Order: sequence, then C-alpha cells, then structure tokens
Amino acid sequence: MGASVGLMRILKATMGQGIAEVLTYGIAVAISLLSMAAVILLLFSSRAKVNGPAFLVGWMLTLAVVFTVVYLVWHQRIRRTCS
Repeated sequence: MGASVGLMRILKATMGQGIAEVLTYGIAVAISLLSMAAVILLLFSSRAKVNGPAFLVGWMLTLAVVFTVVYLVWHQRIRRTCS
C-alpha cells in the first residue's frame, strides 16, 4: 500500500508540473495579438453578430479538441510507464 501512495504522489506532482507548463502556453495563446486582432476585425465586420459567435464556438471547439488529444496522449504515456 505504501508503494501505491508514493506512486500517486509522484503522479500528482508530475501532473501539476504538466498542467503548469501547458497552462503557460495556453495563456500566451489566449492573449496573443493575432487572436485579439481577429476578434477586433470580426466585431467591426458587417456581419459581426454572426461572425462573433461563430468564432467563439470554433475557438472553444478547437481548445476542447486540443485538450482532449493532449490528455489522451498523456494518459496513455502514464499507463505505459505504470504497467
């Protein structure tokens, strides 16, 4: 039982470090100038009421897909090292 507790601590520490690294890049992408410029251009376009929500939905779907792929790859890697 002691070995499994130690392994869980290591996994939690590793996951915390991984989340911190990914979160840093995520914040950088979220506030990048290119995304801000795209939002400004969308909001000042003639079809802003359609383009704005479409951009937001696309952005959220893209983030969800990227998060899911990264999580699945990381989870498979952890599963291989534990077995």
